[in-house]
Amino acid sequence: IVRRIEKGFFSLHLIAQGTLILFLTQHFGNPAFLNWVGIAMATVGILLFFNQYMFSQSDRQTPIAAPVQSSKTTEESHSIPDISRLPLPSLIANSKGTVLSANDPFLSLMPPESSKKVIGESISETLPLNSDTVALGGKSWDIQQKQGGDDLFFFFLTEENTEYKQTSTSDPISSILDPATGLYTKSFGERRLAEELDRAQRYRRWLSAALFKLDFHYGSNNVMDMEENEKDFLDSFGTYVIENVRECDLCMRMGAKEIIVLMPETPQNGAKELALRLSRYGKDAGYDHVMADKAHIHFGISFFSGNEKITSQDFVQSLYAHLA
Repeated sequence: IVRRIEKGFFSLHLIAQGTLILFLTQHFGNPAFLNWVGIAMATVGILLFFNQYMFSQSDRQTPIAAPVQSSKTTEESHSIPDISRLPLPSLIANSKGTVLSANDPFLSLMPPESSKKVIGESISETLPLNSDTVALGGKSWDIQQKQGGDDLFFFFLTEENTEYKQTSTSDPISSILDPATGLYTKSFGERRLAEELDRAQRYRRWLSAALFKLDFHYGSNNVMDMEENEKDFLDSFGTYVIENVRECDLCMRMGAKEIIVLMPETPQNGAKELALRLSRYGKDAGYDHVMADKAHIHFGISFFSGNEKITSQDFVQSLYAHLA
């Protein structure tokens, strides 16, 4: 601070002294070169004063950098599925038994002093692992468990003595994962698609997607009743898709024979390369599935730059429009 004040006064001193010399030489008739000395001193003082003023203004306007969230925290937040909208009391735990997420219906069953301690604690502190039922909120509940990808375990509570009906894989409502393949179900996948599109629009980021549609063609001499073999091939292809995409990619089953892969931060060429590679499933040497020579995998890709407005319905329609 002292140095800045001294520099400011120094420029004012030069201006004052230069002006004084210029005035005195004019008044007393001193040699002309003294006039130029006064002019030079005053000019240098003005330039120094102006430079000091601009420097102080730039210091005041320098923005303070916002704290950067660690990449580990960001990755963890993206790897845990959102269960906040599930109507059933639900929570997610990892393979070590640590609770990673719990929705409001579940937390409302806990005592007020315990609801804030659920996340981060061992699941055994909340649910009895050696029993299929638990008493919470004055009711008895059946515990339903399902394993997901990335070593995640989903727990749902249903009222005791009520039948827990799991919807079909072609049109699921309350289920998150397709039990046969581990793909996201249609209802959960549509919600995640809307969330990813919203994120891409908000931050102007790339979002690519690939739609895979399977068809089976039989010759005139083939047996037409091959539903079980078709289902087995579809399930194996879904598992193959999950095993050959990145952890950040989202794979969802949109119909009986349709799979969509969402690829955040991916250019159009990258999506095309992945689609071409996955569509070769069943045609590689050594693959001996009975349906390998009858299955045809069609695909369509769509790219969103993040700079325009688009709905999830329009985005899916563009995938079907590019299906080939």
